[in-house]
Amino acid sequence: MVIILPILCIVISIFLFETNNYISEDHEEFAVISCNLTPNYGHFYIFFPILFILLLLQFSCILITIKLLISQQQNINNDHDNIKTLWKTTNISARFWITLKFTMTHSLVWLIAFIALIQASTSIWHVFTLLYSLQAIYITVNCTFTRPVLDLIYQWREEKIDYYKNEHNLLLINHILNTNQQNDTKQDRIKNILINY
Repeated sequence: MVIILPILCIVISIFLFETNNYISEDHEEFAVISCNLTPNYGHFYIFFPILFILLLLQFSCILITIKLLISQQQNINNDHDNIKTLWKTTNISARFWITLKFTMTHSLVWLIAFIALIQASTSIWHVFTLLYSLQAIYITVNCTFTRPVLDLIYQWREEKIDYYKNEHNLLLINHILNTNQQNDTKQDRIKNILINY
């Protein structure tokens, strides 16, 4: 769903709306600078509601998590100390706050994009581009260097090393067997030659 909505937005924008109906001359210049994101009313009606839906889904996931954590703490009065200890000792708390901060910054970045489109301001658009690029780099590095991904890479590397070791051993055994067979055939030929003389 996360991939389908932006693609649907682009396809609908391309086929349904004319790009010649700009709001102003500033918007025409802005469209050239901002990779032809033409801020006419049709694009506003398609692009930003879909973006709003995606951001709303992010916030709803955060709110559901908060609700589950609060209900868990209220339902279990006897194990309150255990939950508090678990919350403090594990990285659940850190992950939650990182996700919450990331959601807020994600929304702030897109708010800057919306302001840039309405004002047709290239300077604000450049701020949006810079912030969004930095956010993309952060997401890439964060997702790449998480413990599960690094464990999978390590496991894949170890499996490859084991595979090549086994392959090398099989080749070595084949080579030894072939040389032994060749030596046997050479010795047989020499015996045959000596017998014939």
